[in-house]
Amino acid sequence: MNDRDELMAMSGDIAKLAQSGSFNPFSLLAGENRFHSLFLAPFSPALAQAIARFRADGTGPLEEVVRVFQAKGASPADALQQARQMFAAAQAMLVVVMAGDHGLSTIPQLFFGQLDESFCAQAVSACGEGFPAAAAVAGGLTQLRTRAAGGAAWPALVAGPASERGIAGYWDEIGRLLIHGLDGGLMPGSSKDRLRDLAWWAASARTALPGALPQASATQVVRLQLIAGEEVAAAKRLEGLVAPDADADLLVELAVQLADAALERQDPLPALEVLGRLCERLEALHGSIYELRLACLRLLAGAGSPAPALLAGAAALFAANRKSARQDLAREPIWRVVVRQPGVLLDTTQAAAVVGRSTTFLAKRLENRTIPYHRTNDGVQGEQIRVPEQALVAWKAVIDEYKLLD
Repeated sequence: MNDRDELMAMSGDIAKLAQSGSFNPFSLLAGENRFHSLFLAPFSPALAQAIARFRADGTGPLEEVVRVFQAKGASPADALQQARQMFAAAQAMLVVVMAGDHGLSTIPQLFFGQLDESFCAQAVSACGEGFPAAAAVAGGLTQLRTRAAGGAAWPALVAGPASERGIAGYWDEIGRLLIHGLDGGLMPGSSKDRLRDLAWWAASARTALPGALPQASATQVVRLQLIAGEEVAAAKRLEGLVAPDADADLLVELAVQLADAALERQDPLPALEVLGRLCERLEALHGSIYELRLACLRLLAGAGSPAPALLAGAAALFAANRKSARQDLAREPIWRVVVRQPGVLLDTTQAAAVVGRSTTFLAKRLENRTIPYHRTNDGVQGEQIRVPEQALVAWKAVIDEYKLLD
């Protein structure tokens, strides 16, 4: 067995362990379903970053790979070296896609540059012993090899039954099934982090194809980019969808999801800039839109914005719907400050002094998440909840302006 065969065999062992659930560095989803398709794709940004980090210092989400080599008898040092060699040799990802009532699941594995017989056999073997779709996957690999030999390249390197719908139709379907599974709660235990790579492949493939995207495909790409953690790209595309004949409700829904994604990734300011422009353009067409203004206010709060900015955001919210604004600002837990540098942090006693209330009042507000707060973790005391001073002063200005505590 030559070096390449050894690397393929080890990559196959990793994929088998991923299927068994004992180790899953590449896993996106989980489940047993029917064969849908397979595709050959470049590394996603997240995976490329993880590989670069592992090759540099042996750490990160792929460091568990070393244990697979150790289980084969390698010393820790040799195992690390072999794992680095494997990732250095890998050129792309081969992804087997399965489909069922719960959505999609995948079996991703490293690709080393040649779709020869030995790689294809290893790829089928990596799907696991007793894999019911082994014959179908083998047929898909033969089809993929034929297409590659004919000059096909990403994103057209797809094969299997679903690929007969055409390349654009294929990637539209991948995106639709992925989103359907997420929205329907049909993939228990599958977090957005684990779905990120598949969403990135579907979005980047669809946008790489020539020609203008139909409206349905374009809005789906925005959603996929948000799942993939590509908020900047999603925001730019979302701005381009604003038009008199566009589905305003759908655009607002996507804008709210953009705000959610930006807050989750603790980077609200770029999204706030986009949402401000989006709100202005949509409201010029449709009048005031409360949901958009609330999304902007949530981003302002998440950024720990100073009082003038937060007061302006609150004024816009009250102008759109005074009753809803009073309810949301007093009850809605929107006050988490997510930026990594929130400024001076106060404990409960210090925050109570700023607000002019009792520590009991502050503690209750913190418990209900209806006052600015920030989570810290210094690695010693564990997670702590603190109150950012600037955000607290801004919150108090809004509360006082609209008498929300009366």
